[in-house]
Amino acid sequence: MWAFKALLGSCGKRTMIDYGCYFRYFNKIDIGSGVSINRGFRVFPSYQVKSARIRIGNDVMIAPGVTLLGAGHDPHDGSLSDVGESIEIGAKAFIGANSTIRYGVTVGQGAVVAAGAVVVTDVPAGVIVGGVPARPIG
Repeated sequence: MWAFKALLGSCGKRTMIDYGCYFRYFNKIDIGSGVSINRGFRVFPSYQVKSARIRIGNDVMIAPGVTLLGAGHDPHDGSLSDVGESIEIGAKAFIGANSTIRYGVTVGQGAVVAAGAVVVTDVPAGVIVGGVPARPIG
């Protein structure tokens, strides 16, 4: 586990990463302290956009089966050119099971993403979102 954490861009103390997780391009991923990442988590930072990163703040809880997609393709471009942006998850956020967060999204501090949500726009601090696409629900 410690050797794995050394591969990441950065990783804080007291961070737990469960088995069965998949990290693509380790050096583009920053994880804070006190983070809990459950099994089946998958994270894909953009390879094409060099400045794009995945940042997970302190004391974030990530449930099983969550996917962070830092890259994709532009559906408005006939050649489906690559698109990629950073994803930011603020401190003390909770990301529910089997949810997906798309490139360019910031999840604010203390926000909650409900299980199964597909997040394509920013989530303000302290807001609960759910659904496909995710919208405020509480």
